[in-house]
Amino acid sequence: MTKAPGSFRPQGWLRERVAAAVASGTRTVLYEGPVRALCPLVPNNVNTMAAAALAAPHLGFDGVTACLVADPSVPNWHVIKVEVTVVSPWCPQ
Repeated sequence: MTKAPGSFRPQGWLRERVAAAVASGTRTVLYEGPVRALCPLVPNNVNTMAAAALAAPHLGFDGVTACLVADPSVPNWHVIKVEVTVVSPWCPQ
């Protein structure tokens, strides 16, 4: 998920990362890891990622990886990219 740095309402240690992204004015990866750990850090900004975790019940909040990016070049946009990898004996790779 990519958004303008000022559009986040971060909590905890993520506040410092967002402040640094705002100050630098450059594209910054704020977080990459399990959705579960990200939800309490930006609860107003992760509904789409939480929905993806719910849509993948075998992975859930711990198995779905989130990547949160602050990018000042997208001031009026909210960009969401979804990558799905299917690993199943019923679906050839």
